[in-house]
Amino acid sequence: MILLGIANSGRERTEVRLTREDIVRIVQEAELLRNILQSLQRQASVLSSLIREIEVTREVLRQVRTLNSDNEILVPLGATTYVRATIKDRERALIGIGANYMIEVPIEDVISILERRQRELERNLESIQTNMTQVATRLSQIESLLEKIRSELASRREIATATAT
Repeated sequence: MILLGIANSGRERTEVRLTREDIVRIVQEAELLRNILQSLQRQASVLSSLIREIEVTREVLRQVRTLNSDNEILVPLGATTYVRATIKDRERALIGIGANYMIEVPIEDVISILERRQRELERNLESIQTNMTQVATRLSQIESLLEKIRSELASRREIATATAT
C-alpha cells in the first residue's frame, strides 16, 4: 500500500492510499490513453492530408478553365509516372459520388462539392483535435500521479537501504 499526499485546490492536501491493484489500473489507463492519442494523431494526419488534397484539386480545377485547348498538361498515373494530355472540355469534370460511381458536372459544381467536403473534413478534424486535447490532459494528469508514485517508491527504497546498513 502506498500513501500519497495529493495537493487539492489551494493549500489543502489529501492523502490517498493506493493498492498494488490501483497502481496497475493507473498504469493500464495511461497505456490505453497513449494508444488512443496515437490513433487520434493518425486520424488527424489523414484528415489534414485529405483537406490539402481538396485545396489543391480546387485550385487545379480553377486553372483548368483558363487553359487553351492546345495547352498540354501532365496527368499523374501514380508511382511518380505521368502522361501528357490536353483537356478537351474545360467546363465539365467527373467527380466521385461513392461506391465507385462518378458523375459529370460543371466545374463550378465540382468546386462547390469539394468545398462542402472540405468543410466537413475540417469539422471532423476540429473534433479530433478537441478529443486529442482532452486525452492529452488526462494522460498528463495520470503521468503526474505515476511520477508521484515513483518518487514515493524511490523514497521507500532509500529509507530501506539506509536502515539496512
